[in-house]
Amino acid sequence: MKKIIILFFLLSTGKSLLADERAYRKTIDVTKHGVLPDDNQDDSYALQALLKLLEERPGDYTLVFPEGTYNVKRRVSATNLCGTLYVRGAKGTRIIFEDDGFLHLQAKSFKFDLAAPLQRNDNIVHIINKEGFKITPGDILHIGSNSRFDMAWNYKENDTHRIIKVKNNQVSVNSPVLFNYTPQTEDVTTTIYKYLKIDIEDVDFVLGAEKDTAVSSSIRTMVNLTGVSVKMKNAEIRYEGSQRYKHVGFSIVASESVYFDGMVLDNFMYPVLLNYCRNVKAFNTIAYYCRHAYTPAQACYDIYVENLKGVNCHSAMDAHLSFYVHYKNVLDTLATQFPNCRSLGTIIENAKIYVEAEAYQDYAYWSVQTLAPEYEFLSGEFDTRFSNVHWVPKRSSSFNGLTSFTCRKLIVDSCTTSVISYYGDQTVLQEVKVTNSRIGMLRIDGYKTEVNNTIFDGSLFPEAPFVLRFTGRGESRLNNIWIRNYDPDITYLFGYLYNLPTGNSILINNAEICLLKGVCKQFGYPGRTNDGVSLNTAKLEGFVEPYPGELPRFKKEMEKSGREWLMLNRNDKR
Repeated sequence: MKKIIILFFLLSTGKSLLADERAYRKTIDVTKHGVLPDDNQDDSYALQALLKLLEERPGDYTLVFPEGTYNVKRRVSATNLCGTLYVRGAKGTRIIFEDDGFLHLQAKSFKFDLAAPLQRNDNIVHIINKEGFKITPGDILHIGSNSRFDMAWNYKENDTHRIIKVKNNQVSVNSPVLFNYTPQTEDVTTTIYKYLKIDIEDVDFVLGAEKDTAVSSSIRTMVNLTGVSVKMKNAEIRYEGSQRYKHVGFSIVASESVYFDGMVLDNFMYPVLLNYCRNVKAFNTIAYYCRHAYTPAQACYDIYVENLKGVNCHSAMDAHLSFYVHYKNVLDTLATQFPNCRSLGTIIENAKIYVEAEAYQDYAYWSVQTLAPEYEFLSGEFDTRFSNVHWVPKRSSSFNGLTSFTCRKLIVDSCTTSVISYYGDQTVLQEVKVTNSRIGMLRIDGYKTEVNNTIFDGSLFPEAPFVLRFTGRGESRLNNIWIRNYDPDITYLFGYLYNLPTGNSILINNAEICLLKGVCKQFGYPGRTNDGVSLNTAKLEGFVEPYPGELPRFKKEMEKSGREWLMLNRNDKR
């Protein structure tokens, strides 16, 4: 009796437990429209005609690409799409783009003017809809401006949001806007893209090698998606040519939802390049011979990449001037250069980096925050956070480690690296916090530094000229630290310690410090005696060089600790 009731319910709702999702959309076999595999013929014209049909008859479609190779040798473009396109292949299905082959898919769009200035954190946008175009929930709103939001690469203010409600000329979006937009003082463009989702599974996209004997110097882009929600699973994006770090695979612009899973990225400069995108997620990716795997570039927001493996890449991780970028579970092997993130709110978690080259530049990893002061509201709990990161280069230098440039708050937790360093604008830095880590050197050009439960290990930096270096002003505290395995012939406890006239007080509490060469040769603000260093409850083996006489308080604090201060010279030690 219960089974009969359930069956009656399913029939009355028009659904079946066995019904496939494709039953609710039209299925199109592309071969029925002249897009044929394995014939080595150009499928561009047939594919263009099929896309034109989909533009004229918007809806939800499944495009089936049977197993085989399809050839796109010319530009194919559809810029008035809406609805949902499910692109389904099979193992061995691939689309190869040759010669001038290029695919551009864009949602149908309309441009509007703002009816009123738009302030950051607003969720309601007032527009002027002169033509009366129909706007519906689910559409994408993209706002752009000619105002720069950074002082380095001239990136412009941009916002991309999903529309959740429309009332007259008031559009409500699902997330607060990032920037201020004032039409009276800046050029503001407002574009609404009709809802378009492209869902791709089991189809490989291949950019063919250049056929000219003279290799082209221009950068080729294989696929461009604009105003589109993107989902891609179990696919490969590959370039078959010999130019390393040259071309772009997928360029995705103004998308509010991007999802990748089970991807193979091979031999691209940017296999996935993202501009003005929100809510980007990528899982289970392997990248070969790429400059980077995923590249959030201009004004992207909320990027999460998990389970990423890079092999022979420039570096698997990257981010330009974007916001809240999180990499988790990363293995970057045989990297040829250095990871490079310039995003605000960067998290690198559970990452191991193995660089093949000895050194590319003096720094190996840096996170840059160069926003103008009026955009400080974009700061969260931190600008940069490294958690459980292993990065020990073959050749160490003062910046060859977890390095951050001109950020406000740097957090390092449970990491192993040769150097933790901050440099840049000292007036920007607010705090550096290092906990539960093992490092070779700490170099901070700023103030308010806190180090807890950390081992300073000279084996991570065999040629370390010093262990600690602080410049700037403020207060630095080191609690429960162990300094060991340094070469007493070359390593000083402090490097060049340049304090502003306001001073930089340094407290070392509960420490074990091995034999070192000395404190440092230049200590304090020029022309001033520095008495801002305190050492409590410490065990020091001593210094090789005589104790510098300009640090009276440091010596007094050492005597207070009740430990023997060994004034060793080189001959006594030997």
